[in-house]
Amino acid sequence: MDIERRTWRGLAAALALSLIGIAFRPTTHPDRHLDCEEAIEGMFQAVAATAETVGWTRHETAATLISLAENHALAIAVNDAIAEFGAGVFLKAPKLYRPHDAKRPRAGRRRRGP
Repeated sequence: MDIERRTWRGLAAALALSLIGIAFRPTTHPDRHLDCEEAIEGMFQAVAATAETVGWTRHETAATLISLAENHALAIAVNDAIAEFGAGVFLKAPKLYRPHDAKRPRAGRRRRGP
């Protein structure tokens, strides 16, 4: 089942790349969000129509798309806040063994002594 989901997600991503328009304007352009809306509107309509075709109502589909968009926006905001707050902070975990060590502990065995 998981392989099927990954396959479908991969196919959906490939389809999206072929159907969504490319951003041409710089990120500072005031109408860039309108370009984005225009670029993804066809894919948005296709998702909504497909959901209705397989049995979801228009209202369920609309509510779900809104919820997904809100959750996506919240995740972006959280990730941006984490990146800003934690910028420059790196925690380095100690390595369990060094690859050049000849006496690397084997899985399932305990080392004796100090």
